[in-house]
Amino acid sequence: MRDNFLYRHFTSWTLALGATACTIQGPGGAETGTETETTDPTTTTTTTTTTATEPTTATGETTTTTEGATEPTGDPDTTTTGEPSEPPGEEAGSDKPRDPDPDASADELATMAADERSFALELFKALPPSADNRAISPLSLRIAFGMLYEGARTVSEQEVADVLHFSLAKPRLHTAFNRIDLDLETRNLPASGEVEGDDSVRLSLVNQVFGRIGIEWSAPFLDALAIHYGSGMRLLDFAADPEGARVAINGWVADQTFTKIDELLPPASIFPDVTAVLVNALYLKAPWDHPFENVDENGVFHDKDGVELTAPMMYGVFESTSYFKGTGVEAAELPLRGGELSLVYILPDAGTFDAYVEGLDGVKLGEVLGGLAPTNLEVRVPRFEFANAFALREVLIALGMEKTFQLGAADLSGMTEQTQMAIADVYHNTVVAVDEKGVEAAAATAIVTFDSSGGIFAETAFTADRPFLFAIRDRGTDSLLWFGRVLTPG
Repeated sequence: MRDNFLYRHFTSWTLALGATACTIQGPGGAETGTETETTDPTTTTTTTTTTATEPTTATGETTTTTEGATEPTGDPDTTTTGEPSEPPGEEAGSDKPRDPDPDASADELATMAADERSFALELFKALPPSADNRAISPLSLRIAFGMLYEGARTVSEQEVADVLHFSLAKPRLHTAFNRIDLDLETRNLPASGEVEGDDSVRLSLVNQVFGRIGIEWSAPFLDALAIHYGSGMRLLDFAADPEGARVAINGWVADQTFTKIDELLPPASIFPDVTAVLVNALYLKAPWDHPFENVDENGVFHDKDGVELTAPMMYGVFESTSYFKGTGVEAAELPLRGGELSLVYILPDAGTFDAYVEGLDGVKLGEVLGGLAPTNLEVRVPRFEFANAFALREVLIALGMEKTFQLGAADLSGMTEQTQMAIADVYHNTVVAVDEKGVEAAAATAIVTFDSSGGIFAETAFTADRPFLFAIRDRGTDSLLWFGRVLTPG
């Protein structure tokens, strides 16, 4: 029986580059949460998190990650406080309508997918060291930065393009993001009425920019937000009530993610000198195309060191699957209802997980995903669920976005010429839950800017009973919605 796998939702692990990963608690999770202490970015004080145990990175910064749990079953409408709400604040955006039919070419979309894979692996491997499960949303981060990119000029335009792997020039990049977003919208499906319970597919992606009252925002910037990202500009009084603004934005994000992400912006992340918060929120809830009918609650999983653990293992034999076998790795893709969305398990050979991930890049990942071929498959994979919260300032600086975080060096003048701005921090939260019924996942990104004032015959058997990578992707656009790792399924 096969026993290693990666799937197409990448969980990110970390290197000692000084990013802060803070704990968030899932709505039904047993893990305790932590708070991120954020200092004014005009100072040189290091950002830290406080928990019962505080491992120190090579840079001397404190980082923690706690994996939360959310219940993946049930109608998401029953877990939120109501229908998705209007964003807070006074409307001040463009009156131009969104482009309903962006003309991105097949070549441009292929370039976007390849760039996304390269960015995903670079960021994934640049996060601080951790023994926990990790996940990032490459798509959420790149869309949030796509909005900022419209207002970036000179050095900041180049840094954002280099770090985020934006190969397409403006405005073609924005056109391509709009095409991807609108294509993803078509993945939503109503309940079929053919099974007991709710088997609808819900995939939502929303963008919103919040700006400080009193700033005159560039009309071309506002037009680009409206036309390509479906985003308006909402004005909040960051100067007079920064905490009220933080709570309001967090509440809106919680509503968009059905309470899976309820504190994207940690305490003290919004302060009087904040000028703008650019937000993307992404939510998915979808059943398997063919659910698992068997679960061994006392299944066997092996950690990276080969130690045998007990974990719930889902089992089934499927014909609507794809499989890849390469040197040192195998992969299995399980479709979600509708067939466009899928979960890909990427399983390195036993004992090689760290080495495989270290050598993995966007090109090699593309070879795995592109090599998947239809196969009748016997599948054994674990249930898992966890949550992450990251403050990415130091990681992005280490990847090359240095001047864009510095007042006086950053150039975001395409957003406004009224004040000189820089990025204060980038907050990125993810939640992933996988069980025998399907997948529920959420991600959100916030870029905070400031001034000085994110019966079938089984041909092959595949068992994921050791650490693996995973990716949740949309096959039609080849977009990576989530990417992560699972070291232990609990």
